[in-house]
Amino acid sequence: MKSTIRVNLFSRRAWVLALLAAVAVGSMATRRAGAQVAQGEAGGIIGSWRVTATVTTLQGIPPFPVLMTFFADGNMSQSRLYFLPAFGVLTTSFHGAWMRVDGNQIATTSFSLAQGAPGNAALNGAFFGTEKVTFQPVLSADGNSFTAQWTSTVFDPSGNQIMQNSGTLSGVRVQVEP
Repeated sequence: MKSTIRVNLFSRRAWVLALLAAVAVGSMATRRAGAQVAQGEAGGIIGSWRVTATVTTLQGIPPFPVLMTFFADGNMSQSRLYFLPAFGVLTTSFHGAWMRVDGNQIATTSFSLAQGAPGNAALNGAFFGTEKVTFQPVLSADGNSFTAQWTSTVFDPSGNQIMQNSGTLSGVRVQVEP
């Protein structure tokens, strides 16, 4: 009789633990999906974006593609083509942060490193400097696109500003495709 009672108690405990685990997993999935539900709010920026950057302060530079990802924890990353022929440098991906600044508005700041590209006799692979990019994206009503004015400031290895440019960004949210 005792063994039957132990088996029943063990079975009940196992069943209760399995039920609690299922509820916990289900609530985690709901939270993750919720990050994308807040379209039109600052939280609506969370996700990955295909962006076109246009330079307005320099002539002759064609628009170029950028990939951006905004994470729920306030971090962001962005990638563009690594070789910048107009300057003879190679750049790294950008790493940065974003935050809500006023109601629905957010602000971003990100940094990349640059070095002399192959064939750049003056730099010959040496560290050129750091680029800082700032912008405040404005989301569309449906939260699936944004526009922004951006500013890029380049600093030499000692931290002295050597160049500043600006332009526009136009982003479209990356969607899951079947």
